[in-house]
Amino acid sequence: MTNREWLPKYRAIAEYAGCTPAQLALAWVLRQRNNIHVIPDTTNADHLRDDWETLSVELSDEVVARLNALVNRKTVSGPRYPAATQAEIDTEEF
Repeated sequence: MTNREWLPKYRAIAEYAGCTPAQLALAWVLRQRNNIHVIPDTTNADHLRDDWETLSVELSDEVVARLNALVNRKTVSGPRYPAATQAEIDTEEF
């Protein structure tokens, strides 16, 4: 399955959870562990507002299970960074 193939399912999970896809991603990361924090980056005030509202998104165990099954090392294709950037990073290899 390619990234584009699972994207509609991801968007459906966001809709089910009552949030935007970006909020779903941030809330999912925040739900992983108490010592993980997100650092959203934007120059757009509307996006900043959406990011802030993520703090009120509560993901059920069902939603987290659906996300974990849908988006994982086996289902995500392609590198996170372009080759030139990856060459400078030593913490993102799996």
